[in-house]
Amino acid sequence: MSYLLRLIDGHKWELVAVGKEAKALLKKLAAIMQLIVAPISHHTKIYFYSLNNEKLFHQKIMKFFSPDWRVRDFGTVKILDHPQEPHLIVGFDPSPNSHMEIHCLSFLLTYIYKEMINADGLPFHAGMVIKESKAYLLPAIAGTGKSTCCQRIPSPWQALADDETLIVKHGSQYWVHPLPTFSNFCRENVDQKTWAVEKAYPLAGFFFLKQAMEDGVESLRHNTTIGAVYNGAMQIFHRNLSGFPKKEITKMKLKIFNNAYNLTRTLPCHRLYFTLTGRFWNKMEVAINNYELTKNVFSSTCLKR
Repeated sequence: MSYLLRLIDGHKWELVAVGKEAKALLKKLAAIMQLIVAPISHHTKIYFYSLNNEKLFHQKIMKFFSPDWRVRDFGTVKILDHPQEPHLIVGFDPSPNSHMEIHCLSFLLTYIYKEMINADGLPFHAGMVIKESKAYLLPAIAGTGKSTCCQRIPSPWQALADDETLIVKHGSQYWVHPLPTFSNFCRENVDQKTWAVEKAYPLAGFFFLKQAMEDGVESLRHNTTIGAVYNGAMQIFHRNLSGFPKKEITKMKLKIFNNAYNLTRTLPCHRLYFTLTGRFWNKMEVAINNYELTKNVFSSTCLKR
């Protein structure tokens, strides 16, 4: 059994289950990300196997690979990678009631994020809302309003994520993929919303959230937002870095900062002051319209020169 995960820029990973327990886990994982079953092909593969069934995995898969795979042991999850191989191997503890599909996905995404960071993208801690097929990100410190704003924003706006997203650069355009709030799948009586992770939208701007006594919005300078975008990326990426060498972590942090710098130079950033009962989206729409008007005037002036 295999599922295909595709991103807007052409990156593809084939998720392959080896063994009965791996098939059950991968089925849950695919449902969370709304992936569909795909025939096994030549794409980069991510293999899943139960740590209770390592013998079967070595018989079916490892015999085809070169030696010297690096093993990163995180206790309930083992990740195997190789500097000369594009593929990844995920071994997991199939203990019941451990929400193992979420643990596996968390570690797996660290490797996918690493690849996308090297391709000028960023994982990003933010809510994600859509209007007229354009995406706007709502970054905020955990517990300070992302989910509330995403729940309250009315049609024609649409909320597609309230915690985690993946920004991908495709050509000269930045796009964003929505990701589920994975921690909700580890808790009872919590809304476990899923979104089609493969579906991407053009990223049109950031609205950094701040609770206030009245709704309002202000434009932010590029140099004042680099650190905030860097921090928003690191809040997601830092989770499972303990198994990586320090030099590699330092290198990735520098790349994240450079990506944040380029991203904030390209896209408009605003501070969105919001109340728990006001119509903050009206302030967003004013800021978006003003930015589009300014951009159109600037483009028209350049054409006349």
